[in-house]
Amino acid sequence: VEHPSIRSAGSNYLQMNSRYDIRFDLIDVTMRRLFNQGPTHQLNWALGLRYAQHEQQLESNFTGTGRQNVSTDIDFYGLGVRGGLEYENYLTCQWYVYAKGYGSLIPGEFQANFSQEQSFDSRVVNTDWKAGRIVTIWDLELGMGWTSKCHNYRLSAGYVFSAWTNMVQTDEWVKGVHTNNFIDMDSTSTFDGLVTRVEARF
Repeated sequence: VEHPSIRSAGSNYLQMNSRYDIRFDLIDVTMRRLFNQGPTHQLNWALGLRYAQHEQQLESNFTGTGRQNVSTDIDFYGLGVRGGLEYENYLTCQWYVYAKGYGSLIPGEFQANFSQEQSFDSRVVNTDWKAGRIVTIWDLELGMGWTSKCHNYRLSAGYVFSAWTNMVQTDEWVKGVHTNNFIDMDSTSTFDGLVTRVEARF
């Protein structure tokens, strides 16, 4: 990860540690309306707004005859529209299975920084980059739930898969700084995992 222009034969690092973090936060405001309904199923359409914040941080430390630190930070902030479909099929009067699919179109801005420091120089390399672009987010969730007899209270658990397209990833950013070429940084980031919900509807 260190910049190739400052490498030398005298560099002799005996120990290295690194830390990489990804964090994202979402805020959704959604309106739902019934699209189709039968004795045991219902299909809703959903439309609303989504605020998305995505952060990637890399910290690498090299120690030996000297000390060197390389750190990167990539932040994305955006606000856009979100829409999709929600399907529920009731197995009994209270137990149901569901599927949800959403698409989001999020205009926003990327802000990235690459910093490299050494023992006797606090700023060997320092590069900042900003760019506005549109990120698309695709969400698919499948699961099972329980609802109270009055249908006001619901518990559900499922598995969600999410894909963020047109993203700037850390490996692309490091390569861009090394080569001084910031074109074609447009990867897809994917996330998946278990999700649980407790809902009160009135």
